[in-house]
Formats: sequence, structure tokens, C-alpha cells
Amino acid sequence: MNYQQLECDYFNLYNQFVSVDFQISLFEKNHRSLIKDFVFFYHQILKQKDLNYLLGVRNKIALKVHNYMQEYSASPKDLSLICLRESKHIEFFQIFYKALAYFVAFRKKLDEEQKIKNLISNINECFGYHFLNSDFNNLQKFQKSDLFTLPDKYLQYFHFAMIHLCFMVLHPLNFKDSKRHLDKAIDYLIEGTFKIYELIFKEYFLLFP
Repeated sequence: MNYQQLECDYFNLYNQFVSVDFQISLFEKNHRSLIKDFVFFYHQILKQKDLNYLLGVRNKIALKVHNYMQEYSASPKDLSLICLRESKHIEFFQIFYKALAYFVAFRKKLDEEQKIKNLISNINECFGYHFLNSDFNNLQKFQKSDLFTLPDKYLQYFHFAMIHLCFMVLHPLNFKDSKRHLDKAIDYLIEGTFKIYELIFKEYFLLFP
């Protein structure tokens, strides 16, 4: 399998994942974890990292998708290796990924007190996650948590963009709808990028008024 085939296979894998998507919540833990894996994997494919390494990552994600589909009793679709005949979205994905990288770098520089301050400020708003008072009793739990290193709520913009791109892969001859879906995918990536930077600025000025 070469890089082009790997990118084709990526969208087929994501479409298998999407087939389970509507049965569950976006913020279900395993669901979020898979979206993170897909974000990282797509970036690595575009960077053309070592092919053997990428195939190893691909196989791990494929196993997760397979287990996920079994968990929700979803039948895999029999798809051929169809390629996405469009690359306009790639520039916007790279910008989105860079915003994520800036967010991760910003969060990693915060101490625990600053993290808790941000968490309290952003409860329900940034993560769509409800914390109990008891959650604050064990700061070690937070130190090990990735809640502070990736804005989970904004992964949905990547996910929705990929849903539109998957439609293009499955309907390659539907040119009119393909353009509409491509535009929607790009819009989601742009909106997600702005939301991430907005969150960075909000948290920065909260901590350093």
C-alpha cells in the first residue's frame, strides 16, 4: 500500500466509523478517543511519515473501529478502495491541526492551579462535560487527564468535516453535491480553527488579565 492508497483507505475507515456515529454521543469516551486518533493519523499521512509506521497506526485504528462496530452491533460496509478526488480541504485541515497544536502547547505550560481555574471557568462550555464536586478532590486525576491537552468539544468540527468528505468518497460522480459537501467540510474546519483560537485567547486573558 502506497501513500495515495493509504489516504483512500483512511476515508473508507472513517466511513465505517461514521456508520456507528449516529447511534451514540459525540462525547462518549471511546468515540472521542477514535476521533483524536483519526486527526493525528490524517496529519501523519499528509506529512508522509514512514510508511511502515503509518501502516501500523492504520491497523491499530482499523482494529478499534472493528471493535467499536461490534460493540454497537453495526455491520461493516463492503467498500472498494475509492479515493477522494479533491485536495482543497487539505490546506484548511493543516490550519486546523496547527490551531490544535498551539492549544496543546498552551495548556501544557499551565500549572495545576491555572488548569483548575480554567476548568472551573469552562465547565459545561468548553467540553460539554459535567463535573461533580468530588472530581476536584483528586488533582492527580487531572494531572494524568488529557482534558487539559486537547479541546474535545472542538473535535466535532473535524468530525463533521470528515462526514462531508466521506460523502464525496462514496458518491464520486455526484459533482454538484460533491462541491456542496466540500464547501461544508471546509467551513467546519475554518469554524473549528477560529473556535480553538478563541478559546486560547479566552483562557489566556482569564489567567493573565
